[in-house]
Amino acid sequence: QQGLLAKAMVGSNLLSCNLRIARLLRRHRVAVLQCHNVRAALMAGLGARLAGCPMVLYIKTMLTSPRLDRIAFMLANRILFQNSISRDACHPKLARRYGAKFEILCNGVDLDEIAHVERDAAEAPGEQPESPAGILRVGCLATLSPQKGFDYLLEALELVQHSMPVSLYVVGTDEQFPSYRSRLEAFARERGLNVHFLGWRKNPLEILARLDALVLASLHEDAPRSIMEAMALGKPVIATRVGGIPSMIQDGASGFLIEPRNALALKDAILTLARDPELRLRMGARG
Repeated sequence: QQGLLAKAMVGSNLLSCNLRIARLLRRHRVAVLQCHNVRAALMAGLGARLAGCPMVLYIKTMLTSPRLDRIAFMLANRILFQNSISRDACHPKLARRYGAKFEILCNGVDLDEIAHVERDAAEAPGEQPESPAGILRVGCLATLSPQKGFDYLLEALELVQHSMPVSLYVVGTDEQFPSYRSRLEAFARERGLNVHFLGWRKNPLEILARLDALVLASLHEDAPRSIMEAMALGKPVIATRVGGIPSMIQDGASGFLIEPRNALALKDAILTLARDPELRLRMGARG
């Protein structure tokens, strides 16, 4: 009974939210509503229909809930994917029924911004992240959440430090999982790891430009912008073989692809880059 009551309350709240959205869209004469996830589409899609406003659903993560996805796909006028891998991984039944709505809209980076960041990094070498000379500096630009695989990344660093020291710089917000950051910080302290949790920053590219490599240990992804930014800055990338990432990295050429939840493979890839500066340069140039 409690389950039915909770579902009824959720349904009532969703309907109320959509009605308010409909009034808002009409009042401001909105031409197009864009939603960045299924949850947003459920909260606003019906309101958009009631207001006669077309809705675009932009899929940035892998789809995991066929029932909710079906409702969101039905409400959307266009469904955008970042790459063909995430599109093809869509539920087969949904793809057959709503495929006419599908479009590919690739992510990208502003190369003028990249050039500006590179000039600043070259002109101010003394502003590099604090780390003893000769130590590999790797970065991770990602929200501090369990799905980003930080547990496995810190485990890998613990294994790496038995062979050589490495510094990790984590740039990303922890607003949704504050206790997760505390747990990671405690693990790093207990193991004596050289990890810097920098939080949200306005200038993540400026930090990335002064590092040696990007590492992304995600359990789920689509087409991470941070990988494109690292490649544009000439940095090698170590990332997990999930979502659309295999379409972005040439394994062994522009970086390393590893299986998710594999701290040993992460350790091996980090050590390979740490021991071979020339390889880092070649991979960065290839990216």
